[in-house]
Amino acid sequence: MRPAWTAWGQLLALAVTACTVAPPPAPEPPPVSFTDPGYQGFLTPAPLLPLRAEGAVQFFFRGERETGELILQGAPGPAFRLQLQARMTGALVLELDFDAQGLLVLDYAGERYYRGGNTAENRERLFSLDLTPEEFQTLVTGRVTRAVFQDGVGRLEGERAAYRAGADDHRFLLGEGGLPREWVKERQGRPVFRVEFREYQEAPQAAGPPLLLPRKVRLYRDGGEALLVLGFHRIFPGRNSGTRPDPALLPDGTTGFAPGRFSDLVPAPR
Repeated sequence: MRPAWTAWGQLLALAVTACTVAPPPAPEPPPVSFTDPGYQGFLTPAPLLPLRAEGAVQFFFRGERETGELILQGAPGPAFRLQLQARMTGALVLELDFDAQGLLVLDYAGERYYRGGNTAENRERLFSLDLTPEEFQTLVTGRVTRAVFQDGVGRLEGERAAYRAGADDHRFLLGEGGLPREWVKERQGRPVFRVEFREYQEAPQAAGPPLLLPRKVRLYRDGGEALLVLGFHRIFPGRNSGTRPDPALLPDGTTGFAPGRFSDLVPAPR
């Protein structure tokens, strides 16, 4: 028979082990301040990233309209993570992770994922829309970097701006604060899409004056219904949000998802 003090010692050790507190998560990096006056206007010295935003979204995925609450994370690169939540329950429905090379869509309801290269063909097949990461960056910030503008032989004349990227021409009509009211992307003289920046909002910074950033944005093609609608309730320029989105990796909790049956999805480049 064990001595009483030994038994009590073992119980005390178990209790201490059970009450051990897990180490706190690593603190977020301090926010970046875009205090350079150049970030206030349409042409910026560098991308206006990172950022974090909350709002609502409507878009098409594999031909079906998806709507819900949105959590958006943007990181330099650019790389983005969009999380679509059900309006009533707040449950995570879809997640999109993408950068210049890869594209990953996680379907939480069907426990499937779709992964491939972030190519024009894949964007069209999945979303009925050809929008590059750099163009999405312009969509959510209302800005274009000076380097991209100059490389595209950009022209800025009064309320109008234009530049060329690859085979595409980009034309802007500027309004409040010199920021876009309308944006048209053309290829061989034909419209690819048209964007309306319907409303802007002041986004506070950790330091310096607030930035005007889009509140309501709509993207159209062929003059029909909007293929993408964004409405931001809150947007935080300079805020990091955990790890950088990586479309090459399945997030924790989704490694058991099955690959979606989408045989013509072009693989990501190695």
